[in-house]
Amino acid sequence: MLGLLAFVVGVSATNAFAAGPGTVTMTVTKEDVQFFLNKERTQVANWRRGEKLYLAVLIDDSLDVTVANQWNELKEFFNAQPQTTYISVAYARNGAAMLAQDFTNNHELAAKALRLPLGTGAFSSPYLALLDLMKRWPSSADRRSI
Repeated sequence: MLGLLAFVVGVSATNAFAAGPGTVTMTVTKEDVQFFLNKERTQVANWRRGEKLYLAVLIDDSLDVTVANQWNELKEFFNAQPQTTYISVAYARNGAAMLAQDFTNNHELAAKALRLPLGTGAFSSPYLALLDLMKRWPSSADRRSI
């Protein structure tokens, strides 16, 4: 199995307290999370705080160049991430992931790696590019997301 796509469909916090004026801090425990796989509720096997997150953004290089109209929103998303999030930007082209920016927690640097896609002239196989990206992923016990 290459990977598992799962969604947490219900999270309710049972413990909340005010950390200061206008703020509320909630503690979410393993028991607060409902996890469904193939429409069946599944037990959450492990629950730990993940300090670091390695986030790879894989962009299809055969997309129309108008997709770049959304780069500002993507840049805002990058900059909204905490310093513990390391972002990489790659372009899916010819069945490979062409790295534009390696993992960095300098989110402005990651945002600068965004460019216009090549467009319809580029051969694209996002599945093969994703496999290529996963093979080259740094070995780490930290959280990872694509």
